[in-house]
Amino acid sequence: MHAGRSLRRVKRTLAPSILLVALLAAGCSGANEAGVTSEPGATSATSLSSTSGAPGDGIAIGGTDLPEGWPADLPAYPGGTVLSATVLDGGETVNATWSSDDPADTAWATVDSALRAKGFVPVSELGEESQFIQDDTQTTDTYRSDTYEVNMVVVAGEQTTIFLNASRLG
Repeated sequence: MHAGRSLRRVKRTLAPSILLVALLAAGCSGANEAGVTSEPGATSATSLSSTSGAPGDGIAIGGTDLPEGWPADLPAYPGGTVLSATVLDGGETVNATWSSDDPADTAWATVDSALRAKGFVPVSELGEESQFIQDDTQTTDTYRSDTYEVNMVVVAGEQTTIFLNASRLG
């Protein structure tokens, strides 16, 4: 896969999570007509069906539960709070954003290990150009298995933020 195509896929899969995180960060409170509260620090997860109508689509905000249709071969961040998670197009596009009190290097190692345990490999280990980027604020890399390509981003801050964006292959 070419880097340009991969970047477009990451932008497409990251957009729903960014929107939900932005709404949460803006301090929206109360419940919408589906009963989903967007109160910062909410402790329970709420799942609802996507408006796309595809079977298995879902959204989760807050708490620790992932939405209906979350693929079994994609890991969750243990002990993190789900800021937003979406399953779109019957699992063709999946993304989640967690926050955690864990240090960024611990979060990175945890997700890297979980991805590898489920058969994911960094694309650089597959002979492709490395997608690994690391600086003082974030670390990012692209992984691939037989079923999904995953972009992982871990951002250091007061709370560590973990982004996992996946697109089904084939």
